[in-house]
Amino acid sequence: MEVGDLMPVVTIGGALVLGLVLAYAMIRNARRDRSKDAVTEAATRELYDKSVSGEPARDNSPEDRLEEVKSGERVPRYGESPRA
Repeated sequence: MEVGDLMPVVTIGGALVLGLVLAYAMIRNARRDRSKDAVTEAATRELYDKSVSGEPARDNSPEDRLEEVKSGERVPRYGESPRA
């Protein structure tokens, strides 16, 4: 058996694996919880701002941040300083 004989099998197999991985990623992305995006963005911004300013970052869980957002506390946008 020569290498040339396996090329069609490898090519088709590679395309199938790639297609399965892409389908899995699309399904997983469609099922994610988008309601947590604002919390994730706010926490990331806060950590970045604290690391740049040298202050220690707060150690809040995502659940605590979600409660802040639900309670109506304004989450600052990137570049804004949080109100005290």
